[in-house]
Amino acid sequence: MYFWLFCALFWLAVPRLPFLLVGRDSLRLILIKVGMFVAGFSALLWLIQLWSGLPASPFPYEWPSPQRWFGLGVAIFGWSVLLWWTLLRDGAESIAEAIQTNAVIVKVLIILAVVLGMVSYGTSYIA
Repeated sequence: MYFWLFCALFWLAVPRLPFLLVGRDSLRLILIKVGMFVAGFSALLWLIQLWSGLPASPFPYEWPSPQRWFGLGVAIFGWSVLLWWTLLRDGAESIAEAIQTNAVIVKVLIILAVVLGMVSYGTSYIA
């Protein structure tokens, strides 16, 4: 019942821990930016989960309709924003600078993660 709430609290708190990534300010800033987005995303899923009735599974594909479709909409929105930020804005460059790698590698890995997330999510809805 509190899975998505704990995810939100985790992403709000952990990137701000003072001992985390000492001397790696660029990576810390990326974690804070991503953490804010993931926390909002998780809080929204938690609210939809509460709306679906208690006790509800943390898996959106197990929620009753229309909450199931709202959960799917949140996931599609999240993937879209991630791709937009990574491919069309400065997200890949920021991440690449923070972890000291090439932006093309970051873009390929983000695309792979989104495609695998879509496949995983999609097969759950079909089953």
